[in-house]
Amino acid sequence: RSMQEALDPDELADRGMLAAYDHPSFGAVRSVGLPLTMGGFEPTYRPGPGLGADGDALLGELGYASDAIDALREAGAFGVYRRPAEDAGEGG
Repeated sequence: RSMQEALDPDELADRGMLAAYDHPSFGAVRSVGLPLTMGGFEPTYRPGPGLGADGDALLGELGYASDAIDALREAGAFGVYRRPAEDAGEGG
């Protein structure tokens, strides 16, 4: 089969191989999903976290305290720091 035949949207839909979810920036996303089945397992699809969204949690798991993470951020270790939208209106 050609790549075009293998990725035919109608056939993928018939075989339950289309992944679909809503992305906060891109809207409705459709792509090829998991290409196999495993004993009734139903995969779920969702957007990945935004750039840096899990950074504090990951650094915390590595043993960094919140104040150390904040100091790294203020020093520019993660690029240009932009305050989250919910904080933007507070005197800054």
